[in-house]
Amino acid sequence: LAVGMPAGIQQAVTSFANVFVQSYINAFESACMAGWTSYNKLDAFLLIPVMSISMASTTFVGQNLGAGKHDRVKKGVAFGVICSCSMAALLSCVSYTFAPQLIGFFSETQEAIDFGTAHMRTICPFFFLLAFSHCIAAIMRGAGKATVPMFTMLICWCLIRVTYISVAMRFVNQLTTVSWAYPLTWSCSSIVFLIYFLKADWIHNFDRMEAQGIRILYLDKKLGLDLSMVPKLITIMKQERPDVVHTHLDVIKYATAAAKLSGISRCVHTVHSVAHKEAEGRIQKIINHTYYKLGWS
Repeated sequence: LAVGMPAGIQQAVTSFANVFVQSYINAFESACMAGWTSYNKLDAFLLIPVMSISMASTTFVGQNLGAGKHDRVKKGVAFGVICSCSMAALLSCVSYTFAPQLIGFFSETQEAIDFGTAHMRTICPFFFLLAFSHCIAAIMRGAGKATVPMFTMLICWCLIRVTYISVAMRFVNQLTTVSWAYPLTWSCSSIVFLIYFLKADWIHNFDRMEAQGIRILYLDKKLGLDLSMVPKLITIMKQERPDVVHTHLDVIKYATAAAKLSGISRCVHTVHSVAHKEAEGRIQKIINHTYYKLGWS
């Protein structure tokens, strides 16, 4: 909850702010609305690589900080930020160059294409700032600092964005005025994140958690199948006696077996996509299917 709740609140309020922005777009002619909508469809595709790297960064940071591998975290986050921003910059160049053609996939009238192209070419050069903000936010969540990205994005992407549009549109009632709200607020969030990333001691957050009595156990799993995980987990479970064992992905084959051998009856497994597609390899699929059939997870 400490990580998921702030992220959920942030997403909900940001979506509400986008509805507010859309209300200003709806005040323009239908061609403008069509162009704006066409860009939003493209934006969903442009965000895929950025969000993929961000989600991977959260997992990477959380696992390695839990293992106490601070140097690996520093190298990993540097690579993640550079990779995310570089990918965003590349996509920006392509989008800026071929904006009319890309918008044309979703709009038929030339006027709608012109509106969509104008919006796209206003914000595309700053797309790397969006990637940077998302990546740093993901790193902070992985470090257990989920409230930092929540407040930063609520203030920058909601409060400042809505305030800017409300004031600026009174003086310059044009589509570009709304379009500039995104680069401006991305810049604000990037500056805040950069300062926090460089100045705050986020990398030792897990160490402080352990000092407060929150134990983090690292099992040093080897790559691939590692059956030594089962006896290690049995030892831990007999010592800790958890009420519930919660597993993700292929960890089910180790933790669920260990739980049953330790006398723990309550096991919960989170399926991240489609159950029969989640497991890789025939053996993993058989194990998962067996556990589901037996009601072990």
